[in-house]
Amino acid sequence: MEPSRSVNSYSAISYARRIWENTLYGFRLYDRYSYQPDYRELVEVANDPAALADRSNLLFCGGMMSASTRSTMITALTQAPATDLLQRVQLAVYIASACPEGAVQR
Repeated sequence: MEPSRSVNSYSAISYARRIWENTLYGFRLYDRYSYQPDYRELVEVANDPAALADRSNLLFCGGMMSASTRSTMITALTQAPATDLLQRVQLAVYIASACPEGAVQR
């Protein structure tokens, strides 16, 4: 593996934090460009934690999410306030992006 692409303790820890920040605030590269996430499609299914987990699996894990990860996600989404669907979506995006199936980019 090239040194510039190696994974170490610092990059492994900072990855999860970076994913959370991008989930909440989007991407920004100084004044060159920025991207705000559009979660409307996911908010439409956020009332159903299983449907939200399935959609997140498809979008972020290419349908490869394990049953264990899906179960963990559904449990976490069920505990998030049903009155705050955006928070539920952000949690789903974070879990799907940071889980092993989502973190490995294929």
